[in-house]
Amino acid sequence: FRNNLEGLKNAELIMYASQMAVLLQAGIPLLTALGTIQENASQRAKYILAQIAGEIKSGKNYSEALGKFPGVFPGFFIGLMEVGEAGGMLAPMHERIAGYLQHNKDLKNKVLYASIYPLFVLGATLIGIYFILTIAFPKIADTYNKNNVELPILTQLMLDLSDFLLNYWYFPLAGLVLLVFVFFSMRLQEYSPIKKWLDRLVLKIPFYGPFLQSVFISRFSYNVGLLLKSGLPLLKGLEMTKNIINNLVLKGYINEIMSSVHQGEGITSYIKKNKFFPPILVSMIKTGEEAGSLAEMTIKASHYYDQEVEDRLKKFTALVEPIMILCAAGLVFLVLLAFYLPMFNMFKVISGH
Repeated sequence: FRNNLEGLKNAELIMYASQMAVLLQAGIPLLTALGTIQENASQRAKYILAQIAGEIKSGKNYSEALGKFPGVFPGFFIGLMEVGEAGGMLAPMHERIAGYLQHNKDLKNKVLYASIYPLFVLGATLIGIYFILTIAFPKIADTYNKNNVELPILTQLMLDLSDFLLNYWYFPLAGLVLLVFVFFSMRLQEYSPIKKWLDRLVLKIPFYGPFLQSVFISRFSYNVGLLLKSGLPLLKGLEMTKNIINNLVLKGYINEIMSSVHQGEGITSYIKKNKFFPPILVSMIKTGEEAGSLAEMTIKASHYYDQEVEDRLKKFTALVEPIMILCAAGLVFLVLLAFYLPMFNMFKVISGH
């Protein structure tokens, strides 16, 4: 997911929206509320809030002032403030945006946990094995050679791997650079064939792909429901939702949904043909469209898939954790076995002498 909060931390923006909601609900004027929040804000936030206040004093609307900082306030935030100004509902709009940002933060943390934990375990294991092979193995190999110890196939393979890592160290380095390139390619915002291929691939990873699917559906439903509930037209809400999604495959799905809506066929017409969207979501959105309560049904769908995200995360962790431990233990066992097997032969050689 794309992070637009370049100037302020996510937590700061959530706090700002929450404080503005409370102050405005208490009847405090907008400029006074900005000044109050500014007193206890960080230096960066103080500067931004002072600039916003200055724009408002010069005659700009609040949403126009926020628009001067696109790297700080997402289009989602500014769009809701436009609606809030038009309807005299700035306080509830700040409350809703705070809820949206918190919901987004919770989902992002779950994705990070599901992504980082397996990589951390695997990375730590590979680093440990690398140091064993490049530091310990060459020394023990000299001892075996001096005693004319016959090496088992496994040990010889590990020694060959050790020599490779020592003499061709730039290959592992190139692999690391490639991984970094792949990581940044997946974060590119513009269209890219490589990025689209990676975005499609990540959705097909066993267990992790379905988890991301639930995260996307939860976020998609929540965003659409929140925007509709706030008074934005459906197409505008879909456009804003598309702009905060970083996966090009998912962007394409939203484009197709927008095309279906534009042609007067509604959301259901497209998502029931796309197997990415589960039948439960199709049923809920169809009910919402037919009953004229799409905002309420999409919010309910979001709550349902929030729980599914939790369930999938627990299942994913419960499955991946033992697999990663077994893989790590297996790799370490192989290396240690290759390390110690020749010792039995060496003891025989020493005993013979």
